[in-house]
Amino acid sequence: MRKSTFTLLGILFSCFLAAQQYTGTYTLEMKLDMPDTRYEYNKSEIILTDNKASIEFDFKMDKQETAKTNYILVSGSGSGSITGDRFDGTGTSKIQIFEKGVMDTEWNSTFSMTGKHIETGSLPVIEGTFSFVKDGKPINGTFKATREAKIWLTYIRGNFTVLRSGGTDWIKGADGMNVTVNDKIKTEDNTRVELNFTDGSLFRIKSNTILTLMAGGIQLQLGESWFNLQKQGTTFQVVTPTAVCGVLGTEFIVSVQKSGETNIGILRGQVSVKDKQEKEIILEAGQSLDVTAVGVQEVKQIDVADVAKTFEDSDNPSMSVSSGFIFTNKILLYGGGGFLCLIILILILVRVSRKAKNKKSTATQQQVYQQPENPAYRQTQATPPSYVDAHNTLIQQPPVASGNVNPSFCQSCGNKLKPNAKFCAVCGQKLI
Repeated sequence: MRKSTFTLLGILFSCFLAAQQYTGTYTLEMKLDMPDTRYEYNKSEIILTDNKASIEFDFKMDKQETAKTNYILVSGSGSGSITGDRFDGTGTSKIQIFEKGVMDTEWNSTFSMTGKHIETGSLPVIEGTFSFVKDGKPINGTFKATREAKIWLTYIRGNFTVLRSGGTDWIKGADGMNVTVNDKIKTEDNTRVELNFTDGSLFRIKSNTILTLMAGGIQLQLGESWFNLQKQGTTFQVVTPTAVCGVLGTEFIVSVQKSGETNIGILRGQVSVKDKQEKEIILEAGQSLDVTAVGVQEVKQIDVADVAKTFEDSDNPSMSVSSGFIFTNKILLYGGGGFLCLIILILILVRVSRKAKNKKSTATQQQVYQQPENPAYRQTQATPPSYVDAHNTLIQQPPVASGNVNPSFCQSCGNKLKPNAKFCAVCGQKLI
């Protein structure tokens, strides 16, 4: 029973390994078993897509103690795959030997590669051995392919621009844009951008921030950024006008004022902070520190959860009112004028609604007033008598006061009245 259980677990584990997906571009270095050899690589890489690999290499070899006119060029291409974490590849290659700058020997060959995909603490690598075949004999070597450490921007909202290294014009930023060392990033109001690294590190850049990418760090000139740094085996630095923050696998927030004053808040891990006088303080999680032009200030305690929430909410302020409605900052984005326009729009909608209601009410009343005359009312009314005076002028007889103090129909609109009614329910005519 135990044996079958372990067998089943082994099968499941093998299936798990086989199900892993590896994708990315890996920079390839190949070295033959030849001591004191210098290598120059030109577009040598392994590209993985869903565990399938394309292999391409092109490099130059020469002895360090000899003239550069004697060298070997090696190139080739092929395909491969990863099963679990095992890598296998094959293809064809060409080897050219130059003496005093002139090609002396050339031959075509096949090659094979066998290695292992390793998830290191920094960037994943594929390491193993390879061999060329010449006249039926192998020429052996080792290879190492390291996944490229690309940096790209993820657009969240707002507007940002990028100044390329060596460039003079700021270009409009876009989602998925790749950036590199010495590129500068600038964000505007109500903006949020994220910097993504191949090793999983993530930097969130807030509004009105200016920073420059450095080799092994960030130079933060102005604004605020949140850093979630993965362990890379080397110290990462955040350089500000007044401080240098050295970190190794941590989560923290750095903000820089226009005066250059810097605040560092640690959410996880440790950060070494130095001022311009080289005074160093080690900050732990839950601590913050201000660094001014005169140096480091007193270490303070912070609420990690509250600081993280404040960072997330600071670009999305909200306002609660007594009615219970929540207005986002976009309503007040244009100041009091925008708020006044909103009030005017509401008043216009209310007025239009009231006009429509009054019009409907008037139409209903007119429909009632235009109802045909009640025959019963016609029968109960007597035509007032008339007579001719001495001048033969037709005189209309004034209405005769009726002795009926409780008529059945209104004399004004003909509406049938309720018994003992004092007013007409339709036109409001007083009856008594």
